Amino acid sequence: MLLIFTNSIDTTTDLLLDRMPGLPVFRFNIDLWREYAWQVGPNGFWLEDPTGRRCDTESTLLVYQRKPIFLEEIDVPAHGCLENWCREEVTAIWRDLYFDYCAQGRACLVHPGRGKRGKIRQLWLAKEFFSVPDWLAFRGGNIPETLSSPVAKGLTQTPIGAGKLFFTREVAPGQLDPAFPWFLQEKIHAEADVTVVYLEGEIFAFELDRQSFSGVDYRVHVTDVLPWRPILLKSTEETAIRGFMTETGYGFGRLDFLRCHSELHFLELNPNGQWAWLDEEGKHGLLARIAEVIREQYRTAMAAKP
Repeated sequence: MLLIFTNSIDTTTDLLLDRMPGLPVFRFNIDLWREYAWQVGPNGFWLEDPTGRRCDTESTLLVYQRKPIFLEEIDVPAHGCLENWCREEVTAIWRDLYFDYCAQGRACLVHPGRGKRGKIRQLWLAKEFFSVPDWLAFRGGNIPETLSSPVAKGLTQTPIGAGKLFFTREVAPGQLDPAFPWFLQEKIHAEADVTVVYLEGEIFAFELDRQSFSGVDYRVHVTDVLPWRPILLKSTEETAIRGFMTETGYGFGRLDFLRCHSELHFLELNPNGQWAWLDEEGKHGLLARIAEVIREQYRTAMAAKP
């Protein structure tokens, strides 16, 4: 059985399941955790969904960590929040089980690389392979003079209050409160956003004309259908991407770039980034290929089963 950790409105998982008929799958929607029952102990685990269907240590061959996130963000007051505590407890339990499957070589598609690489470590490595906009993380004072046209970016997806996320935005001296930590990067006056899905050496690249949206961060328009189109990268760009991913140790991920004057500028790697919105109708081969890789990994696990 393939155990998928995700959430109840994960369209990516919906699309994948449509293309994997016959594959035994158990879906754990973490945001609906109260509808499930489970036990995890010294001898393994079992997990039961609202219909009474179960998966357990014996039946679970692979684990695929999709997007086990809570959809309704909550603010945590100074005196604490019981719901937030419950969420963290549930997350901790199943995160440990996922990492145990990773250690056994039984993680499907997404697995840890050579140590977790946050954005800072990515940027240090990326300069060996790509053009990387100047950046600086700091606290206190005004914007450093080394950045002439900076944008402020968040390093995490943690809400800043009332469920709101911090999106990339242009900033100017005097706007930044020195009491807060800041991550700034030099603005690239790009013609296009480029996002690349890397899948075990295969590359699927897509481009978005920046004139098709307003502002500096296309994610602000997440509810709009933006005109992303598949593109072919230069052979040197593909070589750089493969070299970078080899160094990270990740076999899967989505890389974000800006293209300016025919040159790619690296922004970040998301080792488990969203991707289905690039090929929702299955016209570009990405959706079908990822579904096939999952099936291949499942067949391999079946063949290795004692």
